[in-house]
Amino acid sequence: MRNVRRLTVITLSVASACVGSTTLQAQDATPTAAQEITVQSTSSQDDAALPSQWDLQTCIDYALQHNITLKRNRISAESAEVDVKTAKAALFPSLSASVSQRIVNRPNSETNTIIDGDNITSSTSKTSYNGSYGIDASWTLYNGSKRLNTIKQQKLNNRIAELNVAESENSIEESIAQIYVQILYAAEAVKVNENTLAVSQAERDRGQQLLEAGSIAKSDLAQLESQVSTDKYQLVTAQATLQDYKLQLKQLLELDGESEMNLYLPALGDENVLTLLPTKTDVSRAALTFRPEIESGKLNVQASDLDISIA
Repeated sequence: MRNVRRLTVITLSVASACVGSTTLQAQDATPTAAQEITVQSTSSQDDAALPSQWDLQTCIDYALQHNITLKRNRISAESAEVDVKTAKAALFPSLSASVSQRIVNRPNSETNTIIDGDNITSSTSKTSYNGSYGIDASWTLYNGSKRLNTIKQQKLNNRIAELNVAESENSIEESIAQIYVQILYAAEAVKVNENTLAVSQAERDRGQQLLEAGSIAKSDLAQLESQVSTDKYQLVTAQATLQDYKLQLKQLLELDGESEMNLYLPALGDENVLTLLPTKTDVSRAALTFRPEIESGKLNVQASDLDISIA
């Protein structure tokens, strides 16, 4: 009769580079109906959160909060901040440890007899253990100030990323302000053309009455009617220009082009129009002092110099 032995092996292995543990869980990536309803509800809430009336400050605040390019630059700034922490962490030593344990169980093992001279030893152990342990540490004491220069460079890159965010904010504010001013001009042009059309229509009606009374010729009435047609064309052109500027503003705000947008058009008095503008010298001096592009360019030069030192 053949002797059949069953061997059961249980292996435990633990490896760790630092204190902590990682847990992996399987999740179903298919969205449920509840999740779809939540997404649709969130979208509806975003639409409802839009302001009922848009003035210049409201447009700027909305763009600074929702612009995709600005969000991307902010994420880059956060990533640069993490790079600074990583460069600082390179100054500290690294430590890793590993543990491995092996258990072998033989439930049907036979009795082993060991004869050593006059000593006879019998063993009926069914379980055996085997383990290994290890620890590894490393620390770079000096590498020619490369790590210190890397930290300086990462700090400069972090500052440059923050300035890029400020530059994007300024660019968005300037673009919105320019379009908003153009909308004010276009809206005023529509009002002027509406008044002009009303006057030409009144003159045409008056000419019709004079023609019936025999005071003017038909050619004079034809000129008045031609002026009415010209003024209607000018009004339609001004309205189209106003709608085009509104569409450009929606694109800057990343809004749906078909959504209704109620713009606030302030009434400007003479004191607003006649306010003195700063001189070119003052504007240039302020730009060199406060514009983030200027400081960013200087920092880029310093970061390039550190590249040479690190290399």
